[in-house]
Amino acid sequence: MTKPEHFGWQGWALIGMLMLLSFCSTIYKYSEPKHPYWDEKFHVTSAQKYLNNHHFMQAHPPLGKMLIALGEIIVDANPPETDARFVDMLLIDKHGPNFNMHGYRLIPMILAWLLTPITFIIFFLILRNRILAALLSFVIIFDTGLISLLRAAVLEGPLIFSTAFAILAFLVIPKYVKNRWEFALWTFLLGTAMGAAFTTKLTGLFLILLAPLLLLHLWPNWKKWLIAFAFIFAGFAIVTVGIWQLHFSLGTNVNPTLPMEGYHTNLHEYREILDQGKNPSILMFPTIIADSFKYMYKSHTDIGDLNLCTPNYGGSPWISWPLGGKSIHFLSGRTKGGLGNYMYLQANPAVWWTAALSVFISIAMLLGFIFMGQKLHKPKLLISFLILYLGYMLAISQISRTMFLYHYFPPLYVSFILLALVINELRARGPFKGEVISLLCILLSSLMVLGYLIYRPMIDLTPMTDEQLKRRTFFSLWNVRCHKCEQDNPYYKEKWCNPS
Repeated sequence: MTKPEHFGWQGWALIGMLMLLSFCSTIYKYSEPKHPYWDEKFHVTSAQKYLNNHHFMQAHPPLGKMLIALGEIIVDANPPETDARFVDMLLIDKHGPNFNMHGYRLIPMILAWLLTPITFIIFFLILRNRILAALLSFVIIFDTGLISLLRAAVLEGPLIFSTAFAILAFLVIPKYVKNRWEFALWTFLLGTAMGAAFTTKLTGLFLILLAPLLLLHLWPNWKKWLIAFAFIFAGFAIVTVGIWQLHFSLGTNVNPTLPMEGYHTNLHEYREILDQGKNPSILMFPTIIADSFKYMYKSHTDIGDLNLCTPNYGGSPWISWPLGGKSIHFLSGRTKGGLGNYMYLQANPAVWWTAALSVFISIAMLLGFIFMGQKLHKPKLLISFLILYLGYMLAISQISRTMFLYHYFPPLYVSFILLALVINELRARGPFKGEVISLLCILLSSLMVLGYLIYRPMIDLTPMTDEQLKRRTFFSLWNVRCHKCEQDNPYYKEKWCNPS
């Protein structure tokens, strides 16, 4: 890869400083709470099934849960008898007083930390300016919404890391590779990142849009794109087949206390293999993977459709996500002094609202480019990431099952890329050159830090009075309330509900 202009030792120094900031913000209280919360209750039990070679299936693909299990292997903070209790459970209801979450959260937390340097490099490739790239990297370092979940033993950390790496490869391939070997390597890495996202959560499949979008950047050399597509497909296939086959190979013990008597499949031939404690042949892979996807599909449909007729309902419509609605309640309680302590998935409005605004500005710029002939500095990139963002949102809008705010994390990250592209386009215009853009980025980054300081107590159980919480949650669509206070859910309207 051709060395980016002016990156130098200063760029690496900035990466070091940003990673230190990220360490302080992301890993801050990552061990709290000491017990599993939210989807950790499912993924810890899945991790233990891998560690004990128990066959199982769950609503999500295997990779994220394998990484959670890997962290527990590395740390090994719990005695075997504590861990072994979870193989009979689908989710953790009760846990012992000595239960330790450090290992389970280790890999997602590390990936969340490494997200910072990748994001900085992405921004630098777009902006060609180290300071501006560093300032915009605050969207990762100081967003309370991302921090609250990426450091947990859940799937969002591996998913967003894979998304970021795929975007990095997508930016590198058209411009920064200097020979065919680097071209082959980076296109293969793009495919592996896409495969990693897809084998972590099904929503990661939206990254396949990057393959046809690459043609836009390689045109008119369509033969080169065909070669790129071949390497992308190879990387995607190797990761997808490899991870799923590893999942099938690890599950040789059948636990009759689990659903479907522990088989999680109706395939007679596969059941016989499991009864013998053997691994299925790779020749059976197409049949077994199809059956596994049927199981995942049923698991998702069993969750039920979005229901806004229940006052305490946790789901939210996708249209509210760019503004942070609605915040997800993880934990809350009262201290001995009567103060409330809270753990929410709470957006930093300085980050989310700026990113949402950048999407609308990107659309306006693109319309001006198409219909009014206005010049754009990087039109192909703007088109590509708008398609990636809108493609995800369009697909997710067609899903009727209950969805939650964290399902917006992938397009949220794409909107950060659109923010960098908007800043870059504004820099290319006469009135916005030089100091004006620098001051704008300084202002935005300062607001992000301020937002982090204001909303951090809502993600780390810091005691607050009810009034302090109310002042922070001025936006009704967040739907945040103090502990045991009366619910006033803006999403619930009795007139919308069927009286029957």
